[in-house]
Amino acid sequence: MSLQDAADAIKAMGRGHATRDVHDLSLLWAEDRLCVDVGAGIKPLSHGAEADLRFLTGLDGRVLQGFADDTDLFRQMIQHRLSKVNQGVVLSFDNQDVLSIRKEPPVGPSSVLSVAGEFAELDRVERVARVRQSLEIRFVSQEALEPPRRRGDLSHAGVLVEINGSVRVSPYVVRMVCVNGMMRTITPEVVVAGRELESVRKSFRRALDDSKQLCRDFIALDEQQVPNPTALLTNQFRHHGVAPRYQVAVMEQLPSLPDNPTAYDVVNLVTAVGREHRRLQWAAPQLVKSLADNRCTHCGTLLR
Repeated sequence: MSLQDAADAIKAMGRGHATRDVHDLSLLWAEDRLCVDVGAGIKPLSHGAEADLRFLTGLDGRVLQGFADDTDLFRQMIQHRLSKVNQGVVLSFDNQDVLSIRKEPPVGPSSVLSVAGEFAELDRVERVARVRQSLEIRFVSQEALEPPRRRGDLSHAGVLVEINGSVRVSPYVVRMVCVNGMMRTITPEVVVAGRELESVRKSFRRALDDSKQLCRDFIALDEQQVPNPTALLTNQFRHHGVAPRYQVAVMEQLPSLPDNPTAYDVVNLVTAVGREHRRLQWAAPQLVKSLADNRCTHCGTLLR
């Protein structure tokens, strides 16, 4: 789908889900009562303002009321609390009397789509979906690579974005064949929620560059023969800490490998099984990197 189609899909997902739009609050004490500055005057902390306070900080106004006689202790307490548990919340004390609490709006889907639009290579979106508590967007590069001897077996570099308060950006490669396989890196870069579009932009560039390199390394594996796929996978899975149940899932599919398999075939097998076992989507790029780093295709030992 296009970026516009992705934007429409994301908008449709949000229908019927109310979201809060509170970004700032000013508190102060007046006549020994915790009050809120509403711009047009000072009012006691209402139920609505107390709900806003809990939304922004996680703190209860009734608890804060007990600090009316010791504002210094209050300042120390709230600064410590927010520094530990609330990213994106900014505190300031105006004239030593008014506590201003401001929550930076997080980088959301529209900002991510805007950044993606700056990269001409990322001309389409493969998938938009809710995965657990995150919104997942998979951007795909228009450039396709294929092994010289396997026409039509195309691999595309891409950028995977997960949004859930913070923005998680990671490179991945997708094979556009009749049954898609995907491999993603094990060390995605995290961008903390806030007005950090430049950080998102830099992360996109880094992720796209890394996925292009992963794609090139993957294609090059078709030149490496693997005389003993079982030994190779056993050693690599042990090295990368793949759980036994995932190892078994892959080993059961070894008979489906072609005669005289290459390292490319072995990685393809891992990604195919990885469609049902997400942990293997993380293991596949590690296998690519190990073989690209000149490891033995028989046992996986690093060659000096």
